[in-house]
Amino acid sequence: MASSNDWSREASISLQHINSTSTSHTPPPPPAHPAPHTTEAAFPPASHLRAPTLDSISQHPSSRTLRPPSADEPWLHHHHEEASKRSDSDGFEFEGRRARPRVQPGGANFGTYYDLRPLLVRRHILMISLSGTIGVGILISSGQIIKLTGSGGALLSYFLTGFIIHCVMSSLGEMVSLIPEAGALMEYPTRFIDGALGWTIAGSYWFAYAMGVCTLTTSTAILVKGWETDVGQGWIITAILVVVILINVFGVRVFGEIEYVFGFMKVILLVGLTILMLAINRGAGPKGRVIGIDNWKAPYRFPPNFGGIANPAMTPHLPATIGGTLGQFLSVWKGMTIAAFAYIGVEIVAVTASEAKYPRDDLPRATRRIFWLTFSLYVSAVFFVSLNVPYTDAGLLNLYDQRPTTGNLSPFVIAIKNAGIDVLPGFINAALLFASWSTTNSSVFVASRTLYGMATKLDPAEYRYLSILGRTTRKGVPMTAIFASCIFAPLAYLQCGGKDPQELLSVFSQVETVACLIVWMCQCLAFIRFYNGLQSPSAPHDRLSNDYPYRSAFQPWTAYFGFTGCFLLILFNGFDVFLFQPFVGSNFLAAYLAVIVFAAVYALLKCVRRAPLVARSQMDYSVHRENFDRRRAKRDVGRVRGFLSWVFG
Repeated sequence: MASSNDWSREASISLQHINSTSTSHTPPPPPAHPAPHTTEAAFPPASHLRAPTLDSISQHPSSRTLRPPSADEPWLHHHHEEASKRSDSDGFEFEGRRARPRVQPGGANFGTYYDLRPLLVRRHILMISLSGTIGVGILISSGQIIKLTGSGGALLSYFLTGFIIHCVMSSLGEMVSLIPEAGALMEYPTRFIDGALGWTIAGSYWFAYAMGVCTLTTSTAILVKGWETDVGQGWIITAILVVVILINVFGVRVFGEIEYVFGFMKVILLVGLTILMLAINRGAGPKGRVIGIDNWKAPYRFPPNFGGIANPAMTPHLPATIGGTLGQFLSVWKGMTIAAFAYIGVEIVAVTASEAKYPRDDLPRATRRIFWLTFSLYVSAVFFVSLNVPYTDAGLLNLYDQRPTTGNLSPFVIAIKNAGIDVLPGFINAALLFASWSTTNSSVFVASRTLYGMATKLDPAEYRYLSILGRTTRKGVPMTAIFASCIFAPLAYLQCGGKDPQELLSVFSQVETVACLIVWMCQCLAFIRFYNGLQSPSAPHDRLSNDYPYRSAFQPWTAYFGFTGCFLLILFNGFDVFLFQPFVGSNFLAAYLAVIVFAAVYALLKCVRRAPLVARSQMDYSVHRENFDRRRAKRDVGRVRGFLSWVFG
């Protein structure tokens, strides 16, 4: 059995360069070409206030030990003692509480910064992403897609959009498996394309999820309102936000366990609804009607024109009906843009990279499974509910329907009511409320980690106050980033003043969707550059070697397809704004505001920074976190337990 000193040596972090004046330990210079997969972070002198670079990384075995603080470093004594004592439940010394001194004591000292704690394992990562994905997008908006595209068009919309997301996740998963860094979605465009683009993407992604806190809080309050309760909307919104913030400030271990339960319950919910739809289709319920494939036959498979048969009664409306193949194609294309909202959240795997305990083992598996699990659940649920609810059903949402999005508009609830089952609709409404609220919880987590990742890239000497957002508590909670990410949440109170909540929800949801599509598109572009850099003879990694953590299939064509698909969805997501009359400015802004702001911010940063694009020789594949190569211990478990571990981590 290893001694405590051995454990301490294995889990301690490299701090040789914190004080350039210390002579108690002089590490050897780094080699000219670092070996892949063995990079350990060594921090620069305290006078160097920026993130460590490749030149500051030491490959010497002594970089795994924690140098005792010298007499000139009294502020490190407390951390050194704690880092030598703490151990986690798996027998590893825990390095997640390490300090990141950014400012010397005295003067304008903002205190000691602490890193996020790497406590998330595969099951947490998978379920956090799943809980942040499954929500009103599939449970309610799927009815709007059925209304717009028919039963066949709805399945095609989710399938085609899912294929584009698969291309994005394959590209992103390979990068995050090799470089598991904080602020990963910002890190990859910065390293492989352009620093200004990286900052713009990070800002867009943070904005999307910070606005998502408002959007999902609004939709959750609307769902509660559907029960005609006497409780005021202001109290409901306050309760939602308080509970969500409390869960996030308890720490990543508590958050991970709660999200694991939430994600598991959502899987059970979707599987249960799918089985229920199949039972109703075969005659379950008091009415006992066997529907079969009637709603998949020619009259119901696709609508006769764009927008369904309800266009003449809509405001705005089409001046002339677009029928035939063109009308059906436009219906499916619009359905794809709506379906993209349901897939938002699958990329959360990359956000958890800096808090993953075993990134080399867990991130590749979680990346693959989150997509396939989400895709299979969505496609099966949409297929079976479309068997029972035709697009002509009056209960479904139209394209510009202004009815409040309550649970009664869910196609699953409509199918249950049509079957004559009186008890289940109330239960399904409660499940919809839970799904919407738990997705709000994930949005706060993602927004705060994104903002934290941005703040850690700032120079505290130059951005004295903004760098506070890069602080965490001793338990690794980015408290200031959590509260700053709730900045748009008070907009949910606008519905208390008589403002139409459905209009706000529609605008916010579309802006969030387009912003995430932009982020996905840029990740595919970053992977193309990432892939091209690895083709260089001097590349630090061999993509074909057995040591390479995850190699996605059919690259780089997969990334090209993901980039093109996202680009087309962004460009034509608001084509209907120009077809319907009268022209509604709010609908145009909802479709293209995110694009306009993204282009303006990138152009501004590009003018300010005036930095060229990253050359292939300057691409950085190094990792600046500790124990990123730590592996899971192999254990002999039974078949059942092994299968459950394979599925859920």
